[in-house]
Amino acid sequence: MEAASPILRRFDHERLAAWQRSESGRVWSYLIGVLLVAGAYYAAAKIGLRLAYLHGTVTALWPPVGVGIAALVLYGPRLWPGIVVGDLLAADFSSPFGSPLFCCAGWSGTGSG
Repeated sequence: MEAASPILRRFDHERLAAWQRSESGRVWSYLIGVLLVAGAYYAAAKIGLRLAYLHGTVTALWPPVGVGIAALVLYGPRLWPGIVVGDLLAADFSSPFGSPLFCCAGWSGTGSG
């Protein structure tokens, strides 16, 4: 397969840059960034939960902290929703009945709240 000519590469770069300058491009690039951070955080959490030693939820090493700090340092605090979503997904699937998600929503599940 033949490599793209420099003219085509420049044209693609210009189109991408123009798309990112538009309002919808900024929104989509932000959403993609948040989803990528959430996915990386969730994947790191699943790896961390494989290292758990007490009922599958207690671990001495938590790799998602590194993912979260790296995202915040490299891209700033604007990607914090990705860390929150990734953490909620990881906590939801590692504990019974999705209790962390319901606690954040304000529902205790006991009938008294």
